[in-house]
Amino acid sequence: MSSPVKYKPQDYFPAIIEQLMEGTSLTEICSPKSMPGKSLFLKWIKNDKSMRDQYTCAREIGQATNFDGLRTIAKDCDDDKISVNKARLMIDTEKWILSKQNPKKYGDKLAVDQHNTGPAVFNIVDASTLKKKTKPK
Repeated sequence: MSSPVKYKPQDYFPAIIEQLMEGTSLTEICSPKSMPGKSLFLKWIKNDKSMRDQYTCAREIGQATNFDGLRTIAKDCDDDKISVNKARLMIDTEKWILSKQNPKKYGDKLAVDQHNTGPAVFNIVDASTLKKKTKPK
């Protein structure tokens, strides 16, 4: 019976950080059997502030890398309808992922009009005067 593989952070952490900065997902990086599992990697960063800071920075760089890649996807697609639709799906998916990973930077912005100078108007209604809807028989 073979003994379980002992993964040492110093042997794998730099390569994982490098791939994260290139925009590869952690799930994708940790899926090969030759790499430590995702849960082990997350334990490493949970227990080491320096690793956690490097991970956070690598994720931000990876998000920027993926954002930069959106233009390439659009420019490189062929003019046929299938290629255009595939490129649109890829771009929309990547934009959605980015908006969930970093909503402050990549999320939709809501415009709030704070320049309304008029008074707020509320209508107060006595609930007992409202007609109740009855179900048809």
